[in-house]
Amino acid sequence: PFLKGDGTMTIREAIETTDTLKPNAFQTKEKIKWLSELDSRIKKEILDTHTGTPEFDGYDETADMSITLLTPEPYSDVYIKYLIAQMDFYLAEFARYNNDMVMFNTAYDEFARWYHRTHKPLQTKLTNVV
Repeated sequence: PFLKGDGTMTIREAIETTDTLKPNAFQTKEKIKWLSELDSRIKKEILDTHTGTPEFDGYDETADMSITLLTPEPYSDVYIKYLIAQMDFYLAEFARYNNDMVMFNTAYDEFARWYHRTHKPLQTKLTNVV
């Protein structure tokens, strides 16, 4: 099962990789906030619909940079694509942002499809309708 810590990319690795690929002036605390927003979305939209949901309380600027993000390899590039998209959005580079979001959405959907295929969904209680 997928449990907290099963991801392979850390907060530090996501930020350092993004900064290498797209040098920028955004503060680390902003990037941590964006990573927290994305993992919150992943937990709510994908993980919480299955058994064995990991605990997740979000990240802030005091977070341990070695914390492992929720999405495992080979899907962890979703974080890089999201950070780059957020930067382009806030720089008003909307054509780039649109392209970034296409790549992010593709990566996000690939992870979601894999997760749904490989993890047991929550059972919903059926009620008799009269």
